[in-house]
Amino acid sequence: MYVDMKEVRRAIGMTKRLILMNSAVITKSGTYVAREITPDEARDIVRKSQGLGREIISYVGYEQTAEYMSKTLGIDVPLNRGQVDLQKVDIMLVCKLKYRVANPATKGAPVSEDDFEWMEVMYL
Repeated sequence: MYVDMKEVRRAIGMTKRLILMNSAVITKSGTYVAREITPDEARDIVRKSQGLGREIISYVGYEQTAEYMSKTLGIDVPLNRGQVDLQKVDIMLVCKLKYRVANPATKGAPVSEDDFEWMEVMYL
């Protein structure tokens, strides 16, 4: 599928919310544009969002992930296991494990900071 980058840039300018998440989920039909980013790029996205007055909302459901995100991003990332209700042109900043936990009984067990990866996702 072709995505017009002019549309993406226009949408970024209209974005009012930055959603912090611990998984990349598709909660609504539509177009999503995603890219892998570094922790430094994630921090820059937060700083830019703060400067633009965007609302920053956490939907991070695991304490260790929230702590790592808080430390990396330089902001408080509270736990929130609620269901995200995406709005058009939301930006999602995703910090997720690089792998799927094989045994559900060990979900939430301590992991290394190297086990996380970052993505920026826009819902168009």
